[in-house]
Amino acid sequence: MVQFQIGLELTNIVNPLTQAISALGSLALVDAIKKAGSDVITEMRLASLIGRHRIDEVMDFHFREAVAKADKAFISRYVDIMLESGSGPTVQEALKNPALFSMVVQLSALCFSHEHQSLASAMVDAIESIVREAGKGTESIPDYVSLLGTLRACQQQTSAFQWGPLYESVEYKIEASIMHPNPERPGHQHKKSKITKNTSLELPRFKQRNLPFVVLQSLLMWLHSLQNFPEHRLLHLSCDTGISTIIVWCHHVLGLGVVVRFGENEITFGKEPRNLIVEDCDPSAVRATLLDPADKHEPLFTLVSDDSDNRISREHRSQAYGFGRKVLEHAKATEDEMHYWSHWITARALAMLRALDRTSRAEESHVQTFTDDTTCSLDESSESWFPAPADSDVLRAGQFLFISLESNKLEKLVNKPPTLRVMQRINWPALVALTLSIARVQVHDLEQCSNLPLSLDVLWQLEKVDHEIEESSTGVVTQQPPDLIKSFKFLSRLLLGSMFSEEYVGQSVLVSAWGWSIFFDSVDALDPADVSISTMRVLCGVPSRRGLRRARITDGPIDLYTMETTFGQTLSEKPEIVFYPGVSTAKRGSVLIGHHSDAFSVTQWFDWDSIDRDEKSKKNRRTTKKHKYGFRFMQEICVQAEPFPHSLRKKFPGRELKGTLKITAMYPTEK
Repeated sequence: MVQFQIGLELTNIVNPLTQAISALGSLALVDAIKKAGSDVITEMRLASLIGRHRIDEVMDFHFREAVAKADKAFISRYVDIMLESGSGPTVQEALKNPALFSMVVQLSALCFSHEHQSLASAMVDAIESIVREAGKGTESIPDYVSLLGTLRACQQQTSAFQWGPLYESVEYKIEASIMHPNPERPGHQHKKSKITKNTSLELPRFKQRNLPFVVLQSLLMWLHSLQNFPEHRLLHLSCDTGISTIIVWCHHVLGLGVVVRFGENEITFGKEPRNLIVEDCDPSAVRATLLDPADKHEPLFTLVSDDSDNRISREHRSQAYGFGRKVLEHAKATEDEMHYWSHWITARALAMLRALDRTSRAEESHVQTFTDDTTCSLDESSESWFPAPADSDVLRAGQFLFISLESNKLEKLVNKPPTLRVMQRINWPALVALTLSIARVQVHDLEQCSNLPLSLDVLWQLEKVDHEIEESSTGVVTQQPPDLIKSFKFLSRLLLGSMFSEEYVGQSVLVSAWGWSIFFDSVDALDPADVSISTMRVLCGVPSRRGLRRARITDGPIDLYTMETTFGQTLSEKPEIVFYPGVSTAKRGSVLIGHHSDAFSVTQWFDWDSIDRDEKSKKNRRTTKKHKYGFRFMQEICVQAEPFPHSLRKKFPGRELKGTLKITAMYPTEK
């Protein structure tokens, strides 16, 4: 009889929704879902598996309210690529289909706590095991690539719902119960070893959100039975990680009653019947057991972990607003330590700005060109100019990351060396680099990106080669802050997480992940030499063009040769400064956009009014030439080109010479 029940329930798991595809209504919707990165067949297969689970009424209401809105934002006045945020075709259809909606909510919760590639791989293996147990064909098993696309589409289109506070509230309740257990509980023994001072920034087990493979498989198999037969099914999970994920998924999303046990400590979630028991255990004892409450001594089904199981990597993220404070909390900082460290880290970022020559920094961050036929001689001792954030930008970034800062306390800490306790407990150079990177985000963007999900795991793992901040133990700071290109790479690393690579980001003018995008302002530049070299943009949304979504924007084919015929006027031999009047007459032409598997590739044509030398007549003649550039290329040449020194600008009072380019950098010699 038991075997018959097991077989019947497994058969129900792989029973497809035969009318689901016809309910989609049109091929246009199928095409829209595909363009957004998902796959209709994969969605149907997943809906037949987990779409039968009933979403808790409270979760149903708040989730629908959060994700229903869709929005679009232009990133350029000249390129028809926009950022799409909120519900896309997958979520819009799910709002009308209960099975698809259930699937989307559950996948969204799982995507927040797991690295997507390893989660997709584990789900394919788990579904294959379930199908094999049911004796069904492989046609019910989704392929890895399509499943990964569906996971990412669900995550991107539901990024407006904030899972972070929900996970943190569960973990806080568990931690509070362990640290302050109920002394009246019979047989209570408080085991302090469960919570230890975390000097290595390693998370305690109950805060490690990745599910063990056998736990994932058991929940995919038996959650439907737990909901439909609460009096006749009891699932006992022993796991070393993923406890908060189990509670969020099973209790908050599906409304099941859950009991969590840590040694003698017991924490309850929800009302009776609590037919899901989660118990902390060592990694070698991970297992899942399905029981009938009427006969708990005879398991109906048991899954045991072994070395061949698929390993799922965790994602531990926190919203950008208060991110620095969250890092200090995980370092087990006391309130006094948190107050001091947040001020000291911000002061350290200010100290790097003070290392610059204050008189040589421009008030504005845009490179300007001028058209006057003016010459000037310079000596080699001319002051340098560096496009750095202002003090107010760094203070704003510190307040954003640490929430509470007192500006009057920063000056006293600017040249104060780090304490040994700071150097041992936190990766303070990475936090300084983050503060300087956030200081480069445009002010109106910063006000809207509080929910930007940054990876705590990545920040803890960063080394000097990643953030390029000297780990000096002295109070004297001589290092200049990272430039805009380095800040873009650093912030992109925290957004992308495990997806990051030097090549991936180094070729991009825009990168997108988790429903957010970071990009340079060169996409909206009117002149290739007039690009912001001090600020970057951060907005909610995924780059999209005519419904097709991609994860980044890269450069298409560009010109890489020297314009030898362009007439230039030498302003200085040492250092070499050449002025090209034709630069100020650049006009934007057509835009060419190509599509790759994960990126839009963009090439921008420019018309140049140039001056050529006619060797026969010995006269100059004005001509128009066409040249093509990519936005990443434009950004790099403007950041890396040498600006006019401050001493030159002082010779022309009233002129707009805020860092005019040494334009020779615009035309690299052909290799």
